[in-house]
Parts: sequence; structure tokens; C-alpha cells
Amino acid sequence: SQNYIYNDPQDGFGKNKLYRIRQVMNTGMGVYSNVLKISFNNKINLVSRPRPNPFISSLDLNVQLKADNVITLRMRDESGRMVFYQRYTGHRGENKLNVTGMTHLRPGIFILEVAVDDEVIREKMVKN
Repeated sequence: SQNYIYNDPQDGFGKNKLYRIRQVMNTGMGVYSNVLKISFNNKINLVSRPRPNPFISSLDLNVQLKADNVITLRMRDESGRMVFYQRYTGHRGENKLNVTGMTHLRPGIFILEVAVDDEVIREKMVKN
């Protein structure tokens, strides 16, 4: 495990930045990390992807809020119809959400929308 610190001189430009690390081994071989997307000034960020995926009747979700706000969750089916809706009172910082009540959904592929005001994060989910 290794820690890296980098101050981007252009950190104020743009809403999203993509970063990756190139590590050079003692042998001279270079290895690249996965690309990491960093979002600046967002009202909401995913701390971890919804899990489990695939799910059966419930899932857990961690989101971070810049300020206290209402978190809206919507699940859409393959045709785009909203088949699940729930609201949570979110607080500044990390919020751990346990989403239940999805036993009525038929097995298939869904899009989970996590929204705060006009910002929406979408994740593909599979229901068994």
C-alpha cells in the first residue's frame, strides 16, 4: 500500500477531473493505476457503488453530501418507467442508506438514480 499526494495547479478548472498514477518499478517497468474520476463542487458523490449487485430485495448505498439535503432514489426499468421511488433526509458528510421494499420488482436490469436537487448519479443494477 502506498500513499500519493499531488497538488494539481489547475484544480479549479472544470467540474470533473480524471487522474491515474504511473508507478515505475525498480526494474524500470512502468505500471498504470485505474483511472479515478474526481468531482469538484458536486452536491453529491458516491462513496461506494450500490451493493449487492445483483440484489434481491434491498441494497446498501453510501453517498457523501456537501450540505444537508434531501436524497431522492428512483429505480427505472429497461423501458425507462419509474418502478421505485424513495426519499431520504441527508446530512452533510457520509450517509449510509439501506434501501428496502424492492421485492415487488421482477428480475431484470434497472437503472438506480440517486439525486440531490438537479444532480443525478446513475448506476446499472441487476435484480435476481
